[in-house]
Amino acid sequence: MRIINRGCRGCRGDRGCRGDRGSIGYRGFRGDRGDRGGIGYRGFRGDRGGIGYRSFKSCIGDRGDAGIPWRSFTKTSTPSIPSTPSTPSIKFKVEEAVDFLRGKLPQSYLPVDAVVMLGTGLGGAVEAFNSKASIPYSQIPHFPISTSPEHSGTLHFGAIYGKKVALFEGRFHFYEGYSAMELGIPVRVMALLGAKVLIASNAAGGLNLSFRRGDIMLINDHISLIPDNPLRGINIDEWGERFPDMSKAYSGRLRELAKEAAQKLNIPLQEGVFVAVSGPSLETPSETRFLRMIGADAVAMSLVPEVIVAVHAGMEALGLSVIANINDPDNFQPILIEDVIEGARRGQERLTRLVLGVLKGL
Repeated sequence: MRIINRGCRGCRGDRGCRGDRGSIGYRGFRGDRGDRGGIGYRGFRGDRGGIGYRSFKSCIGDRGDAGIPWRSFTKTSTPSIPSTPSTPSIKFKVEEAVDFLRGKLPQSYLPVDAVVMLGTGLGGAVEAFNSKASIPYSQIPHFPISTSPEHSGTLHFGAIYGKKVALFEGRFHFYEGYSAMELGIPVRVMALLGAKVLIASNAAGGLNLSFRRGDIMLINDHISLIPDNPLRGINIDEWGERFPDMSKAYSGRLRELAKEAAQKLNIPLQEGVFVAVSGPSLETPSETRFLRMIGADAVAMSLVPEVIVAVHAGMEALGLSVIANINDPDNFQPILIEDVIEGARRGQERLTRLVLGVLKGL
C-alpha cells in the first residue's frame, strides 16, 4: 500500500488501500468493496472509499481514490439558537381572535367588564347567567379546544347587575397538550376587549383535612408546579411588564367582596393556598403529603396560568375552588374523575350564588 499525500486528499493506492482481502487500518480505513477489511474509526469507510471522521469527507478509494479535503477548511455556519415563542405569532393569534369577537358581538356587549371561568362539574351555573350570545370555542380563531369531561367549550356573553360579563363554560389544561402561553390566550383576548376582573373557579382536591367535600375555598395565594409559564418568551410590552409582581395575585378587594357576599348568602367559605399541578395523573399519597408540607390547602390542574396572564394584563383576579374530594395521605382512597365531578356538583349551586354576589358588588 502506498499513501499519496495531496493536502489530505486522501488515500490513493491500489484501488483504495487494498490488501489480501483488505488491509485492516486504524478504525477508519476499510479498503475498497473487496476488502470488507479495515473497519474504520467512524468516518473512514472504504467501500465507497473511506469517508472520514465527520469533519472530513475524506479518502474515497474505490472511485479513483480521489480525496475530498477536510470540512474544517470550509467555513461552517453558526448553529441556530432554539427559537422562543414568536412575538408576532402570539400577537397575531390574540388580535385576530379579538377582531373576530368584535365583529361577531353586538356593541352593547363591549367592552367586557368581567370574565367568569367555570371548571370541571360547574357548567350548570351557566343557566343562572342569562346568556344573550353564545359562541363555541371552535369558531373563535386560534382558541384552544377543550377536550376534558364536563367542559363544553362555549363562550357566553350577557349582562348581570348592569355588568357586561363574558362567561367561559369550560377551560383548557396543560395536560391536554397546550403550552401555558396557549392556555392564557382566552384571558389575553378578554383583557384586550376591556375586561378588568377575572373570576376563575375550578374543582379541586382538598389537602386541608378540616375541609369537607362540597366546600368552597377562597384562594388567597397559589403555588405553581406546572412546568411552564404563560409569560415565557419575548415580552410584549403593550400587554404588560416583563416581570409582573405576584405578591398580591388575588385581589384583596375582590376577596373582601367574596367574604361579604358569602356572609350575606349564608355560604360557608374556606380560605387557603391553591397548588396547580400538570396532570393528568392524579396525586399519589406521597405527592399529597408533599403538597401539604409545602403549604397547599387544595390541588388541581388549572387556574394558575389564567391568573398569571390576568395579573400581567393589569386585571384583578379572584380564585374560587370547589372542594370535590379530600386527599388524606394517611387514609388514602382511590380518586376517580367521576367522583371529582360529582363532588364539584355538590358545590355548584353555592358557587353560582357566590359569583353572582361578587358581580353585584363590583
